Amino acid sequence: MTQPHSAQAQITLDQDGASLVNGKIRLHLTKRGKITIYNQHGTALLEEYCRNRRDLLDPKCSAIEVEAREFSPILRGLSPHRPV
Repeated sequence: MTQPHSAQAQITLDQDGASLVNGKIRLHLTKRGKITIYNQHGTALLEEYCRNRRDLLDPKCSAIEVEAREFSPILRGLSPHRPV
């Protein structure tokens, strides 16, 4: 196994959002919070599946209203009839 080498991460803020570069990987975060990760060639490795009309400049803008992340509580064994 090869030993990891240290790399300095570079963070850039611009009008579209923010970018973080660490080694050969670049992460782009839009103002709306959508995350896309690219390799050194600019090929998207991972892109959040987000389809809504909140970011009209997104090429995948759509009216189906699918959020990238949904935050909901985990109700572990709580009965729906029992007050919390």
